[in-house]
Amino acid sequence: MYKNSLIFLFAIFLSSCISNKDLDIFSSKQAVVFETSNYVKKLDVGDLLSINIHSSTPLQYDLFNKQITSNLQNFNPYLEGYLLNDSGFVNLPVLGNVYLLGKSYQEAESIIKNLSQAHLQDPTVKVNVLNFEINVLGEVNNPGKFVVQKSNINILDAISLAGGFNMEANRTKVKIIRFNKDKSKVLYFDLTKTSIAKNPNFFLESNDIVFVLPVKKRFLLINNLTSAISVVLSTISLYLLISQTN
Repeated sequence: MYKNSLIFLFAIFLSSCISNKDLDIFSSKQAVVFETSNYVKKLDVGDLLSINIHSSTPLQYDLFNKQITSNLQNFNPYLEGYLLNDSGFVNLPVLGNVYLLGKSYQEAESIIKNLSQAHLQDPTVKVNVLNFEINVLGEVNNPGKFVVQKSNINILDAISLAGGFNMEANRTKVKIIRFNKDKSKVLYFDLTKTSIAKNPNFFLESNDIVFVLPVKKRFLLINNLTSAISVVLSTISLYLLISQTN
């Protein structure tokens, strides 16, 4: 009877342990070619654009650039940026309404550059989105909301911003909640598979929620042989304690 109890307790301990395999991403015993999709961020309704136009035209005649505050505490993107409205236009000084809906950052820069050449000498244009935000929740070290500067952030980038996975994170089931106007959808990703990098949804949209689910095994973490031996000894000690009380 005691022997069966020991086996039962030992099985419980092992089934509750988290191994190194549970902590890995892009698992493979051989070298793999890591391929990503040809994702390009497109401008969308509601984007607040930072549009900087520089040229050799004297500054006193430069009506395009807003004075961006250097005090980040007072920074308000709704005051500093140009809104891409419901019709797909941004209203720029001198240039008027410019249609940028569905354009990439580079395409938007080219359009604005061509229009501004009638007013400025040798203009160069830089476009960025000021209100690209994501939320990273669940089993990460520093969950929260993050303002993103890069145009092609992916799931791993987001998890890195949140301080990486904690020890109970389930790499095989990371959830993305995506809101699109009047509806939302939920996507699941297995980060142990290299093929997910080819999925366009591997790259995030503004206001995405990345939720890292916990592993089912939450009792013990086995990182090495020492931890495994500790589990075995704990099981035996518990067995002896039960034996002495009976």
